[in-house]
Amino acid sequence: MKVDASTCMRCGACASVCPLNLIEVSDAQVKVGDKCTDCGACAKACPVGAIEIERKI
Repeated sequence: MKVDASTCMRCGACASVCPLNLIEVSDAQVKVGDKCTDCGACAKACPVGAIEIERKI
């Protein structure tokens, strides 16, 4: 997944729906753990559309 830092409000909606609890939100940034499966739950929960899922081929 990729987070657009200029759009992200750091509201934590993405972290609250991550089934693997891999998203950390701070005042400065959003960090995603290495084991992200790109399930898309975070992108669907983001109220401003700041998250893009990068599909692995």
